[in-house]
Amino acid sequence: IADTLRVSFEPAESQLAGYKAPSAEAHVLYLRGRQAWNRMTQEGFLSAIEIFQQANSLYPDYSSPYAGLADAYAWLAVWGMIRPADGLPKARDAAKKALSLDPKSAHALVSLGLTTCFGESKWEEGLALVKEGLTLQPSYSEGYHICGICQSCLGRLDEARQSLEWAVYLDPLSVRTNRVLGLALYLAGRGKEAQQWFEAAIALQPDSAESYYLLARAYLQQGKYADALETARKCDTVPPRAVPLSILGVTLALSGDRAGALRILQRLDEMADSEYVDPSASAAIHASLGNREATFDFLKRSVEEHAPLAAFMNADPLYESIREDARFRELVAELKFPSAS
Repeated sequence: IADTLRVSFEPAESQLAGYKAPSAEAHVLYLRGRQAWNRMTQEGFLSAIEIFQQANSLYPDYSSPYAGLADAYAWLAVWGMIRPADGLPKARDAAKKALSLDPKSAHALVSLGLTTCFGESKWEEGLALVKEGLTLQPSYSEGYHICGICQSCLGRLDEARQSLEWAVYLDPLSVRTNRVLGLALYLAGRGKEAQQWFEAAIALQPDSAESYYLLARAYLQQGKYADALETARKCDTVPPRAVPLSILGVTLALSGDRAGALRILQRLDEMADSEYVDPSASAAIHASLGNREATFDFLKRSVEEHAPLAAFMNADPLYESIREDARFRELVAELKFPSAS
């Protein structure tokens, strides 16, 4: 009976290939890298890169650390922690290396799908890679998370919500899936519903500036300016981070404190002298101040640099006031979204 059951339920060899580590040490090293990556901080991503590179050096034929390396570089770029031109090509190369070692790696397919969407603006091709990965591993929560992000950029917000709800179902303690489900609801104009998912993410990781950044947006969408300002001030971290800090400038602007918003813009300019600052951060503040020309200048730079946050701008409520401007439509066209979206 045991023999019969084993024949019936053993996964196919191809399904197991991506999980076969050459040794226990290699697998532990990979898990250490994933643990660092899961901290979702700049320090965590950089630490993960070091660990994955160590694994690649010691075990060059082991696919999984290359997929991990791809994710670390990709998320540094997504949150504006490094220049997209530095991070996204490295993420793409690492994902392709992982696939060359294991063509059935769901993780590598999803990672390559992410960089194909954001780094090359090949949205349908990228989504197809993500969905292929999910076909190979239907329980991969991060895959549904990435699928939902790409669908959100394309404005397919109902599909994004379904993907992200499934991601949360598969991994309810994931900070990233909870808050991105909130993001999809926020982009759909459902700020009150979004708020609960951002609060869930904060409960799971109380020191995440990115989660406070998103929660402040939900409060602004509901007209809760006092709550938004209190939350946005928590994004003013030491050292400061450009994207989270930008929501403080937005909130000050929308609350009537123009001088305060201008001070945040000045800080972003000063930060840009020594580190990469995603132009989307300044664009959002200028849009909130009504500085239309400056908004377009920074949005154009953001699109040209393939800054991942620029891909959300077509659905972003912060740009509602300029949505009908021909220049805005031209910038959205440069993102090369499929015409059916």
